[in-house]
Amino acid sequence: MATWNFYAWLSGEDTAPASGIALDSSSALSFGGGTAGAFQSNISLNVWNSALHFAQDTAESSVDMCAAPHIHPIYPTGTLDTGAVVDGVYVNMATGTPDPARGIGLRFIHGFGVKCNPVQVWAGTGGDVSGYPQNCIIAFVDLTSSVPTWSTVSPGGKLSLKPHGTSQEEHWWNVGVSLQPTIVGHNGNNKMMVDVTYY
Repeated sequence: MATWNFYAWLSGEDTAPASGIALDSSSALSFGGGTAGAFQSNISLNVWNSALHFAQDTAESSVDMCAAPHIHPIYPTGTLDTGAVVDGVYVNMATGTPDPARGIGLRFIHGFGVKCNPVQVWAGTGGDVSGYPQNCIIAFVDLTSSVPTWSTVSPGGKLSLKPHGTSQEEHWWNVGVSLQPTIVGHNGNNKMMVDVTYY
């Protein structure tokens, strides 16, 4: 039997499940502007989010469910390259930097050892996430890659994650997630999707 689990971390560099917040299909990530601790502050048009929180739901009136120091906001420097801003500080991305705990953890578990390739992640709308992102541009970066590089994602532009060529029962990827609004106003319709072929 195969299962997916998703996690976010508030502090430290320990990516163990017990150290993080477990996310599921009913969970909501709230992207905002302002400081990292600000909740649901407006993001200027065509500017990447500078705050990220675990919210109760996708409503505009939602409440913050994560304690300080909150989920680490990570976002592109302005161009989609190998640089990032983490908690307001520039980081030149390389193997292990930024720390994987600054992303959303994707944990794949299988009843016996399997290899995973290809692995793709994207964002969009609809039950099967086949619609394009609504009212924003969404960018992901594979923090487990040897050269982490930002890419905009959609059903027609999926990000390929690092393939795992060794058979194991448990596989992890950590993905930095950021968005840039293109239209004024709250939106709670976008979703994240991951797909894996295992053998």
